[in-house]
Amino acid sequence: MDAKEESILMPVNRNSLLRDNGRKITLPNAGQDDHADLDLLVEYWVRNETSVIKTGPQTAASGEFYSGDDSLDAMLRICCLPKESCFREAIQINGGVIEAFLETGLFTKEGDVDASGFTTLRFDLEKGKKFRAGKADLANPIHYPFFAKSPFNSRV
Repeated sequence: MDAKEESILMPVNRNSLLRDNGRKITLPNAGQDDHADLDLLVEYWVRNETSVIKTGPQTAASGEFYSGDDSLDAMLRICCLPKESCFREAIQINGGVIEAFLETGLFTKEGDVDASGFTTLRFDLEKGKKFRAGKADLANPIHYPFFAKSPFNSRV
């Protein structure tokens, strides 16, 4: 990775949840060692040519959360947290997590939070390919069909 790419993946501010040179995002509503693994997520989005990602609602009534399989929140809970984690029932998306995804330079935000509490992120497929270029295949890639209902994503 050259210096220009490295700067894209480095946290911009001290309060950033982006860690490990832009490879992980701390999940503040999860366990101490839990994080979003960007290598895992980006590999999935590149392989499936995913371009539009709905985050999921950032707030919910106590004990209620969006459980659909077409949100980044669901993806984080299912793919980035251990199966036995009690935090799989907690909303993982919040403003800080969304900001960390934006800080990677791989995403742009489209509009504001909609009436259902969702934010839309647009994934830059070409930047995602560069992010994954030269890396070994993942031992356990994601195979679940996230975002399959989205008309904007071509191969899920």
